[in-house]
Amino acid sequence: MTDTDSQYTSLAGFVYIFNLIVGAGALALPRAFSEAGLLLSAVIVVILAFLSFMTCSFMVESMAIANAILRQKAHDEESE
Repeated sequence: MTDTDSQYTSLAGFVYIFNLIVGAGALALPRAFSEAGLLLSAVIVVILAFLSFMTCSFMVESMAIANAILRQKAHDEESE
């Protein structure tokens, strides 16, 4: 398929990919901010950012523990 055969623009393709990766909620944020007000929106964003940080921290800890267990098992198998 060549560029002349495409049925939507590059911008539309970018929006589709962005929506797929980030989700539809990101496209609705400006309207949600305007309806909820700046202060409430800012508080909610800070709370969600903190929850996201905690989730990432737990994921990194889980991955580190799993890696340590795998290394310990490999070390135990080598020493036998």
